[in-house]
Amino acid sequence: MIRRSLDLLYLGAGYIAGIFLVVIFGLMMLLSVGRDINFNVPSGDDFAGWAFAAMAFFGLAHTFKKGEMIRVGLLIERLHGSARKGAELFSLTVAALFIGYFTRPASSPTIPGSTRTCPPASCPSRCGCRSFPSCWDSARC
Repeated sequence: MIRRSLDLLYLGAGYIAGIFLVVIFGLMMLLSVGRDINFNVPSGDDFAGWAFAAMAFFGLAHTFKKGEMIRVGLLIERLHGSARKGAELFSLTVAALFIGYFTRPASSPTIPGSTRTCPPASCPSRCGCRSFPSCWDSARC
């Protein structure tokens, strides 16, 4: 009886950890894309940090119960055949799109002919401009 209730508690904690993982993903994507469209999430970094702490806390019991160190396939491991293949393909496609989206701006200072300039004065991350070679000589930064 106690073993069964503990197993259910661990399973519930695993699902809660999965929910917090999705919350972290949503917040980070909203914060990242929001910078490009001038949309600010007040205290978004704090919310993501607290969600990460909650995910780590709730995920520990479930992870140790299953004898794993890192548990990433809660949904995909339950699928079989073409459904599993489709879910893996979907997740890899989403990952590739986000990697491409974030790689282009990071590599633009190294591309010959790039027109990367300093952020406008209204941008709060203006001091980070010094990391771009095109801004090292600029008096605007």
